[in-house]
Amino acid sequence: MTNSPKLSQSDIEKLLSEPNEKTKIELTEKVSSYYNSDDIDQKQKTIIDDIFRAVSKDISAAVREMLAQNVKSNPHLPKDIAQNMINDIDSIALPVLQESQIFTDEEFIEIIKNVSPNKQSAIATRENVSETLCQALIETNHEQVVSNLVKNDGAQLSDTQFTTVLDKFENSPAVQKAFIKRSIIPQTATERLISKMSDQLQNELKKKHTQFSKNIEESFEQGREQATATFTANYTNHRKTRELVQQIHSKNRLTSSLVLRMLCMGDIFFVEESFSQLANIPITNARILIHDGGEAAFESIYQKANLDPKLLPAFKVALEVYTELEINTAEDALITYRRTMIERVLTQYEDMGEENLNYLLGKFSDLAEQAA
Repeated sequence: MTNSPKLSQSDIEKLLSEPNEKTKIELTEKVSSYYNSDDIDQKQKTIIDDIFRAVSKDISAAVREMLAQNVKSNPHLPKDIAQNMINDIDSIALPVLQESQIFTDEEFIEIIKNVSPNKQSAIATRENVSETLCQALIETNHEQVVSNLVKNDGAQLSDTQFTTVLDKFENSPAVQKAFIKRSIIPQTATERLISKMSDQLQNELKKKHTQFSKNIEESFEQGREQATATFTANYTNHRKTRELVQQIHSKNRLTSSLVLRMLCMGDIFFVEESFSQLANIPITNARILIHDGGEAAFESIYQKANLDPKLLPAFKVALEVYTELEINTAEDALITYRRTMIERVLTQYEDMGEENLNYLLGKFSDLAEQAA
């Protein structure tokens, strides 16, 4: 609150009766300034509240805008006056929705249900948006609203809510750009987002964080691999798997570590398609060389696929385990299978590089929790 010159009775009367818009705007600013000051007493406030009720319905939008701009953050403004402004046109409603301190989360949730996306977006850009309010805004399922929410560092989005946003909007450039503008996002969301991000958006992120360009480059590759392994491990449709592998291969991202990870997760379709495309041989030939030709045949296709020689022993162990174990598609059995696979690979072959080792250790921990 600030000190302000005392209002005269004439000022108040003019504000109610003055027909000239310019004069009324000036008086609205003067009365609002006094309303926000430390000088006002309860009796004066009650009188001015009634005046503001009338002004909030004034025929002049410019007068109503002046009122909204001046009292939008006043913590003592009556809710009915604020509600009048919220129900008004955007130029009047948005400042109030962004800065009003008088509504509870529950009241804002009701407001969200009954206003336009522009007004919902104004709430999404508030300085502080609680997790509860974030959920209500996500549930609008509106791209503009969610984009504004995500790029607002004051929005207290939980890890689960980040996942929900990606479930709904992972292919939305607007939401992807919003993630880029946000200062901090969870690692799991980063990995999944990177797997969907266009080259143009990657460059935007590098440009924004030029000092971390090398780390970003590495994160993109690691993130793509981990996200791909996570979200394709349960593919059973051969055609979809082939299309996925083709897409990854066309972008030069069908790496040795990704194929190994998918093998450890038991996605043999993905592995077979990968070898077929990397070695440029028919899928039937690839399957024979992988499964039925013996060690020399597998080493031959591995070399032709130009995969990392250092990971060859890990591939051999994983294929051996795959051959020994019978895959049951039931969820519990699949979890047990993957745990066994990863445990054997980690036990029998440790020289696979820190990134792959950390990934498999993390995946083993996740599977252990699921089986508990």
